[in-house]
Parts: sequence; structure tokens; C-alpha cells
Amino acid sequence: MKKKKFFSALTACAVSAAMLPAVNASAALPYYWGTAKAEDYAGMTVLDDCGMFEWLAEGEALGKNRPYLTCTEHFATDRDDDGDGVPEHREYDALAVLFPCVNKLTFTLEGGLDTEEAAQKILPVLRKYYPDLNDLYHNPAPYQHWSEEPVHKSYLTMNDFYSDDISFVLTDLDETAGDPETAGKIMHDLAAQGLISAFYSWGQIADYIVPVGYMYQNGKYIFEYEFFDRGYVSLAEVQAYLAENAAGCTFEQVEDTGAGYWPAYWLYCREDMDFAAAFEVTAQMKKTLGIAPTFLIMESAEAPRLGQNLLTQSGDLNIDGRVSIADAILLARYLAEDREVSMLPAGRQNAELDGDGVLTAADLASLLSLIAGIG
Repeated sequence: MKKKKFFSALTACAVSAAMLPAVNASAALPYYWGTAKAEDYAGMTVLDDCGMFEWLAEGEALGKNRPYLTCTEHFATDRDDDGDGVPEHREYDALAVLFPCVNKLTFTLEGGLDTEEAAQKILPVLRKYYPDLNDLYHNPAPYQHWSEEPVHKSYLTMNDFYSDDISFVLTDLDETAGDPETAGKIMHDLAAQGLISAFYSWGQIADYIVPVGYMYQNGKYIFEYEFFDRGYVSLAEVQAYLAENAAGCTFEQVEDTGAGYWPAYWLYCREDMDFAAAFEVTAQMKKTLGIAPTFLIMESAEAPRLGQNLLTQSGDLNIDGRVSIADAILLARYLAEDREVSMLPAGRQNAELDGDGVLTAADLASLLSLIAGIG
């Protein structure tokens, strides 16, 4: 088959695949994680807290009225807590309140680059999209991390908190924050100059805190409530609610320890409830009765959660942050040895889908299946 006909055939296949009904993969997290399914989020489940942690999102320390997600993840560890040399297997669920940084782009420099030289190349790229960019890398100054309203400012800073490598952070507070097209163009331009090894788009990075207000004993999840005697709902009302809506769960006052604390009450969930189901009981009690467990917030900084390195997104051959029919057409032309097309190194890596190390029609078939949502 001549190359021209080969290219036409491949392109026809690509267009046909685009017409197939899309089947969305089950996303672990909402839109501000985009297409990312990073290892950090793989074991997490999003919970509906019915507003239980709104008070955290309204705090000044984390940025007033930031969007947040309440999540849980399951851990399994072997730990030698008593030091006898015999690890004990433990499985447990942890609760986390995540604050996606919807107004930040983060990118990591390619290893071996001089930071100053790289910064001088990065600044013109960013100023193509943000002409009024504030260079806080060279001119450090306090700046606003989050705003309820657009303030039409953007900043470039350097931050090594996200990885062992040197990372830059573009904090953009105008109406383009969260725009995947803008993020994709910036990523492409930086990659084209060989400046970056990782790129995290809007919301791909999340700050988070770990609330503590539950325990696991004798196969049951137990949630603690304090200051319950303030008068807005009675113990009898709570017990009646549980009897009707969560049979087998009980609500009891803990015996006074004599320490002078306010009376505490424990919600005992059934043994057949996993953490998500037990938490759902507390969320519905919050929604219906207006009471919530006493969650304590530990005063310790948690390393931010990282989403997917968008630069290495399988199927994104043109490095625009998306996987689309344009990528399939690019691969078809590349396979047909069209001299007018080229791919960045990251694009060629993303095109290798069948694992044999060589770009072939099999990779194109895999890409078409990916685009159609059936791969």
C-alpha cells in the first residue's frame, strides 16, 4: 500500500473511532483533578459530608471559601509497635479533607538544568499567556494564595515542597484559572524547549488535613460527640432517628471519667459497616439533626497530594493536556512517514501504548480504543 493510501486509511479509522459513543472511565475524583488518576489518589473514595467540614474551608489559614473534598482511603500495614520483632498486620481507614489548588500550575525542571537559565526561558513562555506576570522567583514578596473573587494577577514562585527536584509554581487568580486549554499550551511550550519533566495542571495538587474524631474497636467504627447537652436536640431524638434510619447503630453517653470534661457521647456503628457507610450515618445526622462528631485537627503539616504528571499522559501525543482524535491523526501521519509532522520526546513516549517499544499500527489501534473509551 502506498504511503498516501496508508495515511488515508489510518485517518479514516481515526475519524470513525471518534464517532463511537464515549464511555467514561470511573473517575475517582471530580473535575478539578481532570483526567489524572495518580497513585496518591488511587485508593481514595470521595464522601458526602453534608457540609460537616465547611468550617475548615472557611478558615483564613487555608484560604477562605476554598473548594474541598472529603475523602477516605484504606491502608494496610505491617507494624512492630511493641518492638518484639513480630510485625502485626493492621488495616484501617483514614479520613482526609482535601483542598485542590484550583488556581495553581506546578511544573518540575528537567534534571541537570541550571535553575537561573531555566527561569529566564520560562518567564517569556508564561508571559505569552499572562503578560502582567509577577516574577516572585527573582523578587520574593508576600502574595495572596486564594481569593473568592478574581483579582487578575498571576505569580511565578519556586517551591521544592512538591518533590525532591526543583519545581516552579504559577499561581493564577484570574478567570483563566482552571482552563485546560491554557494549561495545555503552557505545558507544550515548556516541553518543546526541554525545560520540564513533570507538569501538574489546575487542581492536580491538593493541600490536605487529617481530621481525627473516630476509632475502630471490636470490629465497629465509633464516632465521638461532645457538647451534646447544648439543648438543640435531645438524646431521645437521636436514638429515635437511629432506630428508624440506621438500625443496629447506637448512641450512648460515655461514663464520666472525673476529669471535668463536658459529657461525651459515642455513636457505635454496626460491625457490618465499612468506614464509608459508617461515615454516611454521621453525615446524615449532620444533615437531619444538625449535630456532628467532634473532629480534631492535628497541628501538623501534611505534604501536598500530587495528581498525575500530565506530561506523561498516555495517548497525549501532541502534548496539549488532552487525549483526542487529533492525537490519533498525528500518530497516523507519523506512521505514514509524513515529513510535515513531528513529535516531542514526551509525545513519542505517550504514543507507546502496547509496550513493545516501537511505534506501530498496534499503538494506533490502542489509541483509538482509548479515545473511544473502550480501552
